Amino acid sequence: MGYCMHQTEASFFIPKEYHGIALAAIKDFMLKQHTADSGMQVIRSYSFVNTEEVVQSQKLQDALYAWRWEADSDDGNEDIDGIYFRGEKSGEDEYLFRVLAPYVKEGSYISMRGEDDALWRWYFDGQKCIEQYGRVIWE
Repeated sequence: MGYCMHQTEASFFIPKEYHGIALAAIKDFMLKQHTADSGMQVIRSYSFVNTEEVVQSQKLQDALYAWRWEADSDDGNEDIDGIYFRGEKSGEDEYLFRVLAPYVKEGSYISMRGEDDALWRWYFDGQKCIEQYGRVIWE
């Protein structure tokens, strides 16, 4: 099953100079050191995410793609200046956006609509990702 969602709009920006550190943060988030008996590296798993592809990614855009998000760079200088949801169902995308938040331009957002017409967006304040809920008012 799952909860279907689609993107309604976005204003999203990550400067090229943050791509390397943002990619490292995503990989670090997904790789957890298990310090108990085995001492082995454990990879976290998230709904609908190709975890191995994230861990093997050489570019931030590739890691985002493995999370079902396509990054856009129309400006010619490789800044990410757009993002598009490629999936169908809600996963654990808020975890990804919490990790990316310090590298996303303040005021960026991604607006979504759920299968039951629920509205929400992920808003980036320059440090954190804040999930906000919306409603339509007819006047």
